Amino acid sequence: MMGMTYRRIGILCLLTTAVCLGCDRHTTTGPTGVQKSSGERRLFSTPDVDELLHTLPMVAVWTDSTGFSAQPSLRVALWDDGRVLFAINDGEPNSTLRFRHISRDTTKQLKHDIRKTGLFELKGHRYLVHDASVMCLLATVYDYKQLLYWDEVVSPNYGINIDPKPHHHDFINAWKSANDLALTSISSESVPIEYAFRAPESWYVKRAIQSE
Repeated sequence: MMGMTYRRIGILCLLTTAVCLGCDRHTTTGPTGVQKSSGERRLFSTPDVDELLHTLPMVAVWTDSTGFSAQPSLRVALWDDGRVLFAINDGEPNSTLRFRHISRDTTKQLKHDIRKTGLFELKGHRYLVHDASVMCLLATVYDYKQLLYWDEVVSPNYGINIDPKPHHHDFINAWKSANDLALTSISSESVPIEYAFRAPESWYVKRAIQSE
């Protein structure tokens, strides 16, 4: 799908850039996730993923189903305390997850920016096509909660663009903005985690009722 391919390319570009930057700093990674950079030493402790997932993330994007398979896959999830889970092969079931921390200041700024995307003022939250992929975008910022359903396909006379109105454009723009902000939290400076992702029921803060 065009939208999913675009997102996958975006993730790979971000990771490639991060790797190049890491090479410039002569960064090496030890066997337990210890990373050294110009005398700096940092350890990413492996989290209890089950416990982590049962805490609502600040923002998360995942594939709920592909239309042909109900096997879910995570793109990225970011929590208030700066913990980040993401997958390199976005959209592929059983893709190896990676884990890292981001700073408190960066997390605070992302929370502010996500609040400004317009996610929480949208008129509709679900625009799906029968037998197509189902993507979900969850945001929980301050006292606001939002869950969007879409397949990320932007094509004339398809889905949300069959008879597009201003609120449909608002939905697409808000989704893309929040997704792009979430992707800024990923980096090659992370450790792999073997885990079969499935979003817990607590993440589904809104029912999947089709919007007009």
